[in-house]
Amino acid sequence: MGRAQARIAWRGLLLGSISAGLALLAGVPLEPIAQRLYGEGSALFRAFVLAGILEESVKLLAARQALRWAAPEDSSIGLHALLSGIAAGAGFAVMESIAFIASGPRVLALRAVTALPLHLSCSAIAAQSLSAITKRPFWMIIAAIVLHGAYDYALFSLDIPNVLALVPLLLAGSWAVGLARRGPVES
Repeated sequence: MGRAQARIAWRGLLLGSISAGLALLAGVPLEPIAQRLYGEGSALFRAFVLAGILEESVKLLAARQALRWAAPEDSSIGLHALLSGIAAGAGFAVMESIAFIASGPRVLALRAVTALPLHLSCSAIAAQSLSAITKRPFWMIIAAIVLHGAYDYALFSLDIPNVLALVPLLLAGSWAVGLARRGPVES
């Protein structure tokens, strides 16, 4: 790993960690409001707005800033965008998991095998919007939000089995692995 990539990774990890705190500060006050406004429908709001839109937005901002601080001269290179997204997603997931420590070791173990890969994958997909070679950056962000929201909805909803969270998790993971394997391509 070159110096620019190392700077992007470390700064992405740090900024991703900070972004988890920002999402928590913004999301916690909205939870009871969503419950009052939407009642049983609050799972949909929590999944797509609080988790999907809010979390993917703060992670994308963290990835963008990591690129600017670490490698301003070539911050639009696709590989750097992918790396910044993965690093920001990792920092976010670690800090979010720390918030779940009181839930016990089973919850932490489950988060390690599902939430961590989801955050890495969705952040990698969204961060491709920062690459100069991405033709439709808006759709990369929307895809990350929808995959994240679908994953969380399967976990939050009482109407569907939680195991369905594996579908968006596997889709996001496959997409992110494909991006990493073939390198950034026009999308």
